[in-house]
Amino acid sequence: MTWFNQLPIRSIDNFEQLSQRFLHHFAINKRYPKTASYLFTVIQQEQESLRDYVQRFSEAVLEVPHVNPELLASIMQQNLQRGKFSESIAGKPPATLD
Repeated sequence: MTWFNQLPIRSIDNFEQLSQRFLHHFAINKRYPKTASYLFTVIQQEQESLRDYVQRFSEAVLEVPHVNPELLASIMQQNLQRGKFSESIAGKPPATLD
């Protein structure tokens, strides 16, 4: 109500104006859906088990609508700590660039 009481007297003539002023003032508080780029920030911590990381990553995925499953697999692989598991799913690197 503080916001409403601070409006200049007779500055609102109709409901549409009130609605526009309200939305303009409070739009900053709106929560926007997270995008796939958010998932790049969900990395496996140094001492975090694979099980715990997969659980945390899965919870983060639920916050991002409509993500391509192939992209999810790639992001998750990139965010893993380097070690036996991440190397095993990355595949054997080629011996040459040819």
